[in-house]
Amino acid sequence: MKKILALLMAVLFVFGVYYVIDGTSFNELVSFSSNTASVTVERYSNRKFESVQNFDEIAFKYEDVIDEISKGYEKHSNSISLKQYKISVDELKTIAEYLSINNGYYYVKNGYSFYENGEYVVNMCPSYIYSAEETAKYNAQINDAVNKIVQEALQFKTDIERLLYVHDYIVDNIQYDESNSNNNNIYGALVLKNTMCIGYSEAFSRIANKMGYKTYVVSSEELKHAWNMVLLDGCYYFVDCTWDDPVFSEIYLSSDPISGYGCYKYFMCSEKLFRSGEHNASDWEINGSDIKGTALSDIYDQYFWRDYESLMRHSNGSWFHDYGYGEENVSSVKDVKFSIDRILFKDNVNCDVKIVRTINTCWKTGIMFYLCFDSTLQSYNNAVYYMKADGIYKLTDGGRFNGKDDLLVFKNTTDENIYDFDIDAGKGKFKVVYGSTDENTEKNSSEVDYNIADYF
Repeated sequence: MKKILALLMAVLFVFGVYYVIDGTSFNELVSFSSNTASVTVERYSNRKFESVQNFDEIAFKYEDVIDEISKGYEKHSNSISLKQYKISVDELKTIAEYLSINNGYYYVKNGYSFYENGEYVVNMCPSYIYSAEETAKYNAQINDAVNKIVQEALQFKTDIERLLYVHDYIVDNIQYDESNSNNNNIYGALVLKNTMCIGYSEAFSRIANKMGYKTYVVSSEELKHAWNMVLLDGCYYFVDCTWDDPVFSEIYLSSDPISGYGCYKYFMCSEKLFRSGEHNASDWEINGSDIKGTALSDIYDQYFWRDYESLMRHSNGSWFHDYGYGEENVSSVKDVKFSIDRILFKDNVNCDVKIVRTINTCWKTGIMFYLCFDSTLQSYNNAVYYMKADGIYKLTDGGRFNGKDDLLVFKNTTDENIYDFDIDAGKGKFKVVYGSTDENTEKNSSEVDYNIADYF
């Protein structure tokens, strides 16, 4: 990752002109300095903060400056007058960093120039990645995506389910992609659907905040990484959608499906749990403030979803998850099975978990039988679907433990196994992955698209 490059060049004008060279990666903007706000302005001294610890001091202290710069950004202004606010060069840097990570100004370049009079900044001169017309178009797309996700999430009764829905949407629909750093933002996440950790974090934060949950982006320069901290029932928890969305270097049909693979290893975790693993670092920050000792509740650390290796699906107010398991020596289809659990949340912590299906199925190659990865649950039109080697089935209320009476919506007519399927409601298509072995190669596997309307 690029090192920080911030070069100030003095040019002799009446006030003096300084330039911040644009070559800075986004990680500079989330690596906040603790030495902010070198000038104390009396007008902010009496502002009150919430009883719960928050990290919004910059927003409170510089509310009017932030509003002025925001208006300038939104108008694509090349010069924004700041003389009346009497802010220092360091304060401007702090405010610009805050705006970049908290307000989704993906279209504003990291570098900017400014004029100062030896004591205060007189003008800020930003530059833009996209034109005003392009930005308006992209902002509309972002807002449409956010509003749609919020509308879907608010259909759930409990807060934890709403946050769960947002987490799953992001993990299920966004691909990690480090090929273009310009996409490492909310636009890359919600419109292009390809981004890096900042994009995942900005998307989760924007959506959760829109629903009324206090949510921040956490950064660590030491880890070169960002994630979220969210407030629920008076306690903060960490959420890392990026690391719950794994990237595979090699693909095997039996272990690495296409159908929105994800997990909950980093969803609603305490600081203790995060520091015991890959997130351990000494520089966790939110808006330039150290957050050590903030997320102390461990109520979800050993929660039922912690060991899940695939995403849950939802239907009619319940969530569903599946497990695949089998005998040590597999010699017939009866030795291999999977179960489907129904999870019904009573409140933000308590829930009922009940097995609703136990189904025998396996993959077969010649005379060999072996364990399925999982049944690969999918949801569509408020119904849940699962797969077996011979087809795709709809989970019905009248279905029995062995899966009888569940509706077969798609029958496998090939002599190969079905290894996976994925429903894309937006495109009106579903994809089925076939294979003769579990190797994902052109010789051993194939993907075929079908019309949803023809089967579902």
